[in-house]
Amino acid sequence: MKKFVNYLLVLCLIVPCVFLLAGCKQNDAASEMTLSVNPEVSFILNANDKVLSVKYENADASMIYADVNFVGKDIDATIQLFIERAAISGHVDLAGDEVSIQINGKSSADVEALKTKAKAKVESVFENLGVAVEVNVANLSLEAQKEALKATAKVLAPEKSLKELNEMSNEELLQLINTKQKELKDLTYEQAQKVNDLYSSAKNTVLQAVESTREALEKIEAQLNELEQAYSGQIPEVIKTQINTLKAQMKQMQEEINAKVNEFLDARKEDIKKAQKEYQALKEQLKTEFKTQVETSKQNVINHLTTSKNNGTITEEQYNYWVSLIENQTK
Repeated sequence: MKKFVNYLLVLCLIVPCVFLLAGCKQNDAASEMTLSVNPEVSFILNANDKVLSVKYENADASMIYADVNFVGKDIDATIQLFIERAAISGHVDLAGDEVSIQINGKSSADVEALKTKAKAKVESVFENLGVAVEVNVANLSLEAQKEALKATAKVLAPEKSLKELNEMSNEELLQLINTKQKELKDLTYEQAQKVNDLYSSAKNTVLQAVESTREALEKIEAQLNELEQAYSGQIPEVIKTQINTLKAQMKQMQEEINAKVNEFLDARKEDIKKAQKEYQALKEQLKTEFKTQVETSKQNVINHLTTSKNNGTITEEQYNYWVSLIENQTK
């Protein structure tokens, strides 16, 4: 059965940053791109379409890209490296594959330009490999775009309430995702999942209780403000004193709530630092596993390539391109 290769390029462009660059740092997150050919990696891109941060989305990605530094690479180099690594590790169907691309943005002109650029690069890389590819391009609605960003942010930032995420703009969501991805830098998929699962679970207890308390305090404060406005000048001094005392107590409770959230985040950061230290020990193991996987399928792939070259399915140039890729990765 023919494997389906899915490239999800979720590019939610911040128009002023991309075209005007007015008051916008080049390091600001401008888009999110997820590439998947079974190994799946998420990238945050800046306004110049260069990678700011990376997050592995499955175990295969952790192994295949263990010694690859995508940060700073442009979208063309990222796509090429991503596909070639996936190909030599056996994740591209040599008989032909399908690629779907989804690109989202605020401006249709921006979206069309990036669709064209990404589609052309995917087709170019597959052409060099001598593998037939069908590229299907689609857009998500603005509503779906926002929901996709919220879903990602919810996993990466469990301390944020649904209300807070709903109130955030796409730009703010992208910045949040970028910050959280940077925290998870140099972690395997399993390590990142462990951290996320642990704190997503914690949200059902500590953070959920905190959020409920915070919402209750906000309602009480709103009611007190309404009463003060409605009865301005008519409230006895003794009642005003009681109201002010109550507000002071509420403020103290809010500070205690914030301290609890910060305690939660500090514990999460410590676990991430511990996992990052462990990753250094795992890195060589993952690189070895990747080379072993390539070596295992190397002869079968070369035999297939030789047959394809002999029957005219691929050119001599494409054959040499493949062999060069394989040889370079098994040195």
